[in-house]
Amino acid sequence: MTNDFERKTPESAGIPSQAILAYLEELQAENLCLHDVLIFHDEKLIYEGYWKPMNRDSMQRLYSCSKSFVSVAVGVAIGEGLITLDDKVNKFFPDKVPENQHPWQAATTVRDLLRMSTGNSRSVTYSPADPDWADTWFCETPSHEPGRVFQYDTTATTMLCIILKRATGKEFMEYLRERVFDKIGFDPEGKAWCVESTCGHQWGGSGVVCKPYDFARFAMLCMNYGKHNGEQLVPEWYMREATSKQIDIQHYMPHCNNDGYGYQFWTLPDGGFSFNGMGCQFAVCLPEKKLLLVTHGYEQLSTVAKPLIIRAFLRNIAVNADGKSIKVKKDEVSELSQYTSELKLASPRGEKHNPAALEIGGRRYTFDSNELGIEWLQVDFYDDGGVINYKNSDGKCSLEFSFSSQAEQFFPAPTPHGRRIGVSNDKPYRCFTSAAWSERKCDGAQSDTLSVWSQICDIYKAQLRMTFAFGEDSVTVIMKKDAEWFLDNYSGFATGIIE
Repeated sequence: MTNDFERKTPESAGIPSQAILAYLEELQAENLCLHDVLIFHDEKLIYEGYWKPMNRDSMQRLYSCSKSFVSVAVGVAIGEGLITLDDKVNKFFPDKVPENQHPWQAATTVRDLLRMSTGNSRSVTYSPADPDWADTWFCETPSHEPGRVFQYDTTATTMLCIILKRATGKEFMEYLRERVFDKIGFDPEGKAWCVESTCGHQWGGSGVVCKPYDFARFAMLCMNYGKHNGEQLVPEWYMREATSKQIDIQHYMPHCNNDGYGYQFWTLPDGGFSFNGMGCQFAVCLPEKKLLLVTHGYEQLSTVAKPLIIRAFLRNIAVNADGKSIKVKKDEVSELSQYTSELKLASPRGEKHNPAALEIGGRRYTFDSNELGIEWLQVDFYDDGGVINYKNSDGKCSLEFSFSSQAEQFFPAPTPHGRRIGVSNDKPYRCFTSAAWSERKCDGAQSDTLSVWSQICDIYKAQLRMTFAFGEDSVTVIMKKDAEWFLDNYSGFATGIIE
């Protein structure tokens, strides 16, 4: 079965190519670390753009978009009579229910797990060191009565995954494979998979990995409320409940315009809903307009990224998508095509050249005790890039960078998590690293500050931004990272002195 899509022009859906260009320009203005944007109307592909070197075959970690996959699996199991929304969590864990269990915990239901109203105040109860994540849920003392208020809770999704395994005998991706994936053309090559928790269950809270087209096909099934080619694969009533507001979230997201949370889906105005994952993984579904947006990337260091991606989409594109064909303007189509061809992974903005590099290059700086754990550092430059050599708590490391593109390599740090949390990956994580000198100062003098961005794009995604401010005989280093459960020694400040 092919996994390709029928294509049509944006104009056939009432969307000018210029509107898509305006959307992309808004995203690019913020220099977001994105990987792709795909737009569909009536299940036909009207636009796709990839930030090179990413492409349609890039395997993408969906992070919390995975939660919505778990919800659909629960819906299938409910349709088969294996689970009900009102089942108590305790029903599935007779081996784990503690003596003197708190009554609020004992009252928690599958519905409470689905809509994140468990009574827990923490977003997770476990750490990578915990051997059994279900045990941590039962050890947690609830802070409030379940079923009343929303509190983001990835442990709730973890519990749903284990419930599915106990009720169906299969991990949720395997369960969906037989009943959903193969029927909708999801992942015909069998490459999609899911990161495992420490106890060996598929981590539906964060771990689904698949290609962009596969994600889009699954989102389309949800937009059709579980129906595909006339066959109801998931109960329609369940999908309509799952993708509609089941609980208020204004205390959690005060600017949400009265949107809410369903069963592991975020809801939007006018019957819309979204898959929402850390780092700007999105599937924004607008069933009434038959419009779908899919994005991937890893942008956690920007506070505007997530709201911008959705709001700019609604403002520039959704408002035009009335399904009424408009005239194609060849110059707009050409401009959009040219712009798309030039998309590439985000790099720091600034200058490619600095005469001071001749003097700075090759200097070796030594550091007293510091929060980055750097002992020494040396930056060497060549025509279009360079390499940072340093020693930290991981040992001697080298990281190459490019001024005009991305230096692809493996990031020089341990990989504590691979296909299973807590079990090291068999090789380092792939990364792309670029650099720029800060722009000239107001008086025209050259700044001797080098910015280096490294984007990890692997089983785990991460952002690392490093600044090296060179003085006459010193360098001050600032590092800022967003990486879940790794790169902890790449965040902080340090100053080194020339040897």
